[in-house]
Amino acid sequence: MKNIRAARRYAHALFEVALERGAVQALYRELQVSLARLEALPDVLHFIAQPYIATEQKQRVVELVLTDVVSETMIDFLKLLVGKDRGDLLDVIGEQYRELWRRHEGIALARVTSPIEMLPEEIRDLSRALTAQVGKGIEIHVTVDPAILGGLVVVVGDRVWDGSVHGALERLRRDLKARDVVGALRAGRG
Repeated sequence: MKNIRAARRYAHALFEVALERGAVQALYRELQVSLARLEALPDVLHFIAQPYIATEQKQRVVELVLTDVVSETMIDFLKLLVGKDRGDLLDVIGEQYRELWRRHEGIALARVTSPIEMLPEEIRDLSRALTAQVGKGIEIHVTVDPAILGGLVVVVGDRVWDGSVHGALERLRRDLKARDVVGALRAGRG
């Protein structure tokens, strides 16, 4: 299991540097580029995550793979990570940094479950509607789950909008059970 607390600290430190330099978005993009580059080279990613390999070797590999791809600031950050044997946290640091960026920009994360893939224009329209409802910008992450049958389930923070067919059927089932409709029908016949 990855150390979320440590990843949060590193993401916060990088975010503070980004704020000081006015490069919050730029460093986030570089972090994503770095992660994509390293994930495309799984042997390298595995190498820099190993605690038994000398720090200097891991830092040199980071330089070789990322020079001319990202800024010196990002390379220095990644060298610090591998120097502290935290190369395995890069993906989690990216997630934590993204959350800090969203908060800084006043953007809420909306987790949307749909029974089928959503079209870009549907996502755009949903984003507009949610922005109006929530009162801040929205970043949408869509998950496909055919089990909801139809409609959408949207979660923003602690708010849930369940417009799914599965949710409607479940609410109907609970309502009927609470009213004991079957029992009332039997009593009326007898």
